[in-house]
Amino acid sequence: MSKTTVSASATGLPSRRLFLASGPAAAVLISLRKAAAEESPLSALIERHRVAYAEFNDACGFADFIEEGDPAFAAAAGKYERLNKVEDALMDELLAFPVKTLEDGRTKAAYLAQHFERGDPQHYQFDAFMRSFLV
Repeated sequence: MSKTTVSASATGLPSRRLFLASGPAAAVLISLRKAAAEESPLSALIERHRVAYAEFNDACGFADFIEEGDPAFAAAAGKYERLNKVEDALMDELLAFPVKTLEDGRTKAAYLAQHFERGDPQHYQFDAFMRSFLV
């Protein structure tokens, strides 16, 4: 057996310092990935509003086909009013939700732009949206 040494030619980490510094960096990346994987409160609120708006919209469509004298009219009108209040409350909560990160701002603005394609926001809604960025 020969006693010749073979030098390692690895170039992945040029120094021991770089290797030691990569530990904390990896911990930061892992925690960022974990935070990104958790659902944000804003995303959950948007989803709740999306569902409430769809239910309200369905109630509107159903109520359009019922005559005022029909016995089902009172029940449909009650359902319409209840769903309208739920959707309005969630919209107010969404508009007032404080924007703390750039991602929250983008998410909120994108959802509201898509939502308000159906109609213009009221002045108070626009005001609440703008104030949510002043946190």
